[in-house]
Amino acid sequence: MMQPPATDLESAAVLSGSLAASKEQFGSSCPKVAAELTANLKHRMLKENGVNTCTKNGTEKSKEKHESNGHTEEIPENGDCPPTKKLKLENNSFPNKPWKLRAVLGEDALLPVPLVKALAAQIINKKETSKLIQKLNEVLPLPSLQHLKRVKSSKDYILLLLWPLSSTSTCPLQNCDKNQAARDNSPADIDPAAVQSRLVAAGVDPSVFSENFRVERVAEFAPLTRRQFDMLKADNSYWPCNFHEDKYFESLVNGSHELWSSSNHDLQEGYMLRATSYYPQSGGVVVDPSTNMIIAEGHGTQGHPLHHTVLNLVDLVARSQGGGALQHTSSLPTFNYTKELGSSGKSSRNGSIDENEEDEKPTTSHNHLKRFGSIAQLSTVPKTGPYLCTGYDVYLSQEPCHMCSMALIHMRTRRVFYSSRSRDGALGTSDKIHTLHGLNHRYEVYAGILHDQDKDKDPSQLRDCC
Repeated sequence: MMQPPATDLESAAVLSGSLAASKEQFGSSCPKVAAELTANLKHRMLKENGVNTCTKNGTEKSKEKHESNGHTEEIPENGDCPPTKKLKLENNSFPNKPWKLRAVLGEDALLPVPLVKALAAQIINKKETSKLIQKLNEVLPLPSLQHLKRVKSSKDYILLLLWPLSSTSTCPLQNCDKNQAARDNSPADIDPAAVQSRLVAAGVDPSVFSENFRVERVAEFAPLTRRQFDMLKADNSYWPCNFHEDKYFESLVNGSHELWSSSNHDLQEGYMLRATSYYPQSGGVVVDPSTNMIIAEGHGTQGHPLHHTVLNLVDLVARSQGGGALQHTSSLPTFNYTKELGSSGKSSRNGSIDENEEDEKPTTSHNHLKRFGSIAQLSTVPKTGPYLCTGYDVYLSQEPCHMCSMALIHMRTRRVFYSSRSRDGALGTSDKIHTLHGLNHRYEVYAGILHDQDKDKDPSQLRDCC
């Protein structure tokens, strides 16, 4: 259950300051956001001054409400309130909203596919094509260009790809200089005798090819999006390549995934309102998306270089699982967490241990990974419960720095949502750590919730992570 904060004057003073600061931050640009944030903060002030607004017997409950398209969704204030059920996607009802969710993707998915040089030969007898393809795949494989078709055919000729000429990429299609492209395809630097000698050494009869060898510009890697594939095909010198559309990834690119639905928009806004309620401090919320339950919420603290929002959230989540190491996360009234698992055995979301539960039954957090497809490399949830943030979503008021971004990787986070860019942000501003190769875990990143886009135009307006 959500641990209630202590009631003291210091807590009331902190929240009063946050209330005034939130009005100053959002009042002029986002009056609706300011109103909802003010109501949220007043509710927290009442709660921390001894007003019990949510009881277990259900006689009195206080919840945040968000209205959209004629329906009202409720977000529990604390763990004592029953968690909301997972909302179903309306029939493609993607709302027009004052802020727009944006998936933070890698450059290899956003930019045109770079091109590299490869050597091709014209086949004299077209009937020998199948036999030559089989032979070349055996003796001259293309491990770095397996996404390419070995053959490029037209009415007048058939070209067969022999081997790559250089690992250096040429210019992307949309920015490519036409004269440079012509020089790239020029056979002037090709020594036919050297090519034929290499073919003989590989056991291929060079007489089956014309001596007019050609330099082709081919895709360095397989296109990741439909847009990249269409750009490749639009070029006159296009060499055929394989493209298997990933519908899930494409839905993140074009914003058609259910994350952009009206119901999820309301949930995202509600969680981010809680994260931004700690302003001027940066705040964060950890959510179990399978139940929409808030696992932990807190903020960055002064006086120690490591006590950023994410690091404090790590400790709060650890406390929800019976651990925790930082003393201040258990003493400050502005830190809250939900007790997830008992000290031994398994437990349900209300903390009671089920003695009859089968050992092989996966946890709830594991089940939702099957329901919600993800491009991220997700870790398996242990039978004894999740490891820190495995399967959880993290909402942050500020883009995390490099230290916090790596902590989110080690926490096995599922998705990260942040509102505002940071001067030292590592998930879109100065770096994109979540897209690096070689990581043993990946999470998805989304930005823009409750974010004033005009602030991005002036770099001086950006603040640090914590």
